[in-house]
Amino acid sequence: LITDLTMPHMDGRMLIVRAHAQRPSLPIILMSGQTEHVDAHLPVTMLPKPFGRDALASAIAAALDLAAAGPPAPPVPRLADARA
Repeated sequence: LITDLTMPHMDGRMLIVRAHAQRPSLPIILMSGQTEHVDAHLPVTMLPKPFGRDALASAIAAALDLAAAGPPAPPVPRLADARA
């Protein structure tokens, strides 16, 4: 999925959250000229605008790598936590 941060009717953040909820392993690239307004916790590869072919190719490769790595594993409860 390649999306912009600013769009009519739905912003890129909302689209990313909805898409990630449906398909957590979906590679996502967020392009924007306003990178300072992007939430750091979003599972995306950033592509600052303006960009050229090489930057786009690098972003695609990075997004595919991030998606292949999968979501982080949930924390393993400690023995003391399991007794509670």
